[in-house]
Amino acid sequence: MSLQWFDPKLSNKTLTYYKNIDPFYNTTNIVLEAQVNDANFEPDGECAAYAQLFGNALLHQGISSDIVVVAPTDRRHLFFLVKNWDFISARPNEPFPYWNQVIDEYIDQDTISGLHEIRSPNDTYNQWIGTVSFQDKEGVPGQGNANPYSDFEKHYIVKIGEIYFDPSYGNGYLNSLQSWEDQAIDGFRGEDVVIIENGKKTYWVTVVKKLVGQTQMKRTTP
Repeated sequence: MSLQWFDPKLSNKTLTYYKNIDPFYNTTNIVLEAQVNDANFEPDGECAAYAQLFGNALLHQGISSDIVVVAPTDRRHLFFLVKNWDFISARPNEPFPYWNQVIDEYIDQDTISGLHEIRSPNDTYNQWIGTVSFQDKEGVPGQGNANPYSDFEKHYIVKIGEIYFDPSYGNGYLNSLQSWEDQAIDGFRGEDVVIIENGKKTYWVTVVKKLVGQTQMKRTTP
């Protein structure tokens, strides 16, 4: 860790977690050192950066730890949703029963080129059409951010002995990944869906609630 970060002229900079939808800083060194002479520099980091930062701070105190990467166990669960979410009305007999129609301005007109990014309810990018079936609420606050982005493919946390810590949010969980999973996750997201009716295409984001007490996340590789 560079002492460059402790330069007094940088003391007004606040570390943030997903203040922006795509934080550029995904490692500790980048968060702490990159562009420090830039007046517009914002130390906004991803979970990997905060896991490394916390691990380095522990190591400096002589405490060993492991970085744990977690992701959904079910391949149909492409992303997981960090709390809190409202699940309002479900479609019957659907594996992902909560559907929101999304504007197609950001999706290729012929095929879905990528998953639509779910953002906070106050973000104008996220414009649902018609009746809302699920909705992101104010959730678990992150580092320097009261309501960070909450739709992820995988996540980095830290294990010290038998205790798991999530430095991105500043929370600790005793004894098991299951404890973290049940307390941190509200649901999972499937593939975006295209429906064609009378020659017109509509685009939908689909999600499902998490089953509390069931293991739906696993350790994986970075």
